[in-house]
Amino acid sequence: AIFAHALGAGRLAGGAMAAPMQQPRSGRQAAGRRTGRSVAAGLLAAAALALLTGCFKRQTASGGSGVAAPEAGFTVMELLPKHFYPKTWIVGKIVQSHFPGALPGPTVMNRVMRAVKPWGLTKENTIYGQSICSDEINSDPGHLSTLLTRYYGRTFPLGGIGGAPYVGKTG
Repeated sequence: AIFAHALGAGRLAGGAMAAPMQQPRSGRQAAGRRTGRSVAAGLLAAAALALLTGCFKRQTASGGSGVAAPEAGFTVMELLPKHFYPKTWIVGKIVQSHFPGALPGPTVMNRVMRAVKPWGLTKENTIYGQSICSDEINSDPGHLSTLLTRYYGRTFPLGGIGGAPYVGKTG
């Protein structure tokens, strides 16, 4: 409808009248609204950037991943304001009650990388294989499988539906 008015047609295909365009706001109202939105968006972006840069460091030195990993000693969840903390969410409460000590993927990955470092495992000399179900729930950005796949570059799938390994006659 707006496109038809912009061309001065006034009628849409089939003879229907195009809806009239709304009256524009005064210059001050429109500019003030845009400025308020851009300030809010800027503050939100700055807060997100501050949270990410404060919570994560880049692994460097030999065997460094270039993948963001949480600082040792705390998790991203612990740095969030209390009203964002997962323990206040029903899912967080359920996870903590049924799986006490459950950790987020980035924390587990950081521990795994520290544990395999003494053996000299790097992304250049390691083939990462995983045997988990291929459901979409296992490919969320913060899940361990997704983080390890991003670190190693690709995954050698060892399992199918439900994570059961493909075994065949020899398995």
